[in-house]
Amino acid sequence: MLMNTLKLQGEGASLAFTDTAKIGAWAQKAVTQAVSADIISGYPDDSFRPNLPKW
Repeated sequence: MLMNTLKLQGEGASLAFTDTAKIGAWAQKAVTQAVSADIISGYPDDSFRPNLPKW
């Protein structure tokens, strides 16, 4: 939702997370744009952990 609000242009760079395949297809463009805009960066071990429990 944040990326839709910001209305960033472009596809962004390819994702290099070790668990990129676990990111849902519906979210990959938004995640790619957020990484390219330095809004998110993932974890120090180069993972994104899209299925990590929230709390």
